[in-house]
Amino acid sequence: MELSTKDAADGDWLRRSQYNRVIDSAVARVARRKGIHRVLVQGQRCRTYKDALRSLGDALELPGYYGQNYDALDECLRELLEIDDGHLGAVFGDRVGRPASGLLVVIDYAENLLAEEPPQELATLMSVLERAAHPLPDPLGRPEPRTGSFDVLLFSRGSERNS
Repeated sequence: MELSTKDAADGDWLRRSQYNRVIDSAVARVARRKGIHRVLVQGQRCRTYKDALRSLGDALELPGYYGQNYDALDECLRELLEIDDGHLGAVFGDRVGRPASGLLVVIDYAENLLAEEPPQELATLMSVLERAAHPLPDPLGRPEPRTGSFDVLLFSRGSERNS
């Protein structure tokens, strides 16, 4: 997997771009207007698996039972995005939740994301994030809860990372 500084779209849920203040400001404005909750994750605080999962958990305000591993992130993202009552995170039960129609995760300094880990770690994290954007149908055929949109924007400020 390559984390490139070039502007690109990876599917409908992931965008990559060289950082630009004007673009960042415009994205924040559009997210607000559309009722999308925007969270910022500092990539330079995400160089290791442990640090990345902690930073994501903090930025997303995941509940105390979040286990800081990929399975826990996957589960908590699905729960966070359930908005049957119109609020992100209300399913956690320890909060009212945020009135929002979706979630945008902006990772700044994305070239640092899992930079101290083997390339497979970045691929695994991207897979978990993609599942949040495109949840699988319930294996038991139960009705799916209404979920908010989920998008990720990776802003790079330095050199490319080839993985």
